[in-house]
Amino acid sequence: MTDNIPEFEQARELAHDTAGEIETFVRENPAIAVAAAVGIGCALGIIAKLLLASPPPPPKHRALQVLEDIQHRLSDLVGPAYERATHFAEDGADAVKKGVHSVQGIHLPSRVKRFFE
Repeated sequence: MTDNIPEFEQARELAHDTAGEIETFVRENPAIAVAAAVGIGCALGIIAKLLLASPPPPPKHRALQVLEDIQHRLSDLVGPAYERATHFAEDGADAVKKGVHSVQGIHLPSRVKRFFE
């Protein structure tokens, strides 16, 4: 290569020479060439996957996870007792309604007067 050849021509000749050397190497060592191609392909695939994958969601704060776990366990523990209390409250409300209906027919003022006389 001489100094009066433009840089573009020098680069083209260098690329042509390098391609020829690579082709000669591949013809003489096909197994190494295939292994190198597979290795380079795997490396490029891993890099592309890492660069293109969306970032993982930020981890929750440990205390928040513990509190959510406690809340879940308490709701599992208290759930049956809450249902029983609800049934007792409904039964109590029904009993009060029945009592009010039965008391409506009674004349309390006259009975109360007899009690205090």
